[in-house]
Amino acid sequence: MFPTELIVGELVTNAARSGGAPVGLRLIRDQRLICEVSDLRR
Repeated sequence: MFPTELIVGELVTNAARSGGAPVGLRLIRDQRLICEVSDLRR
C-alpha cells in the first residue's frame, strides 16, 4: 500500500506544481489500479 500512496502523492504534487490548483485525481480499481491526475483549470 505504501508504494501506491507515495506514487499518487508524487503525481498530485507534480500536477499542482506545474499546472496549479485545482487538481483532479481519479483512481480506478479493476484487475489493476489506474491512476489519473489532471489539471482542472480551464
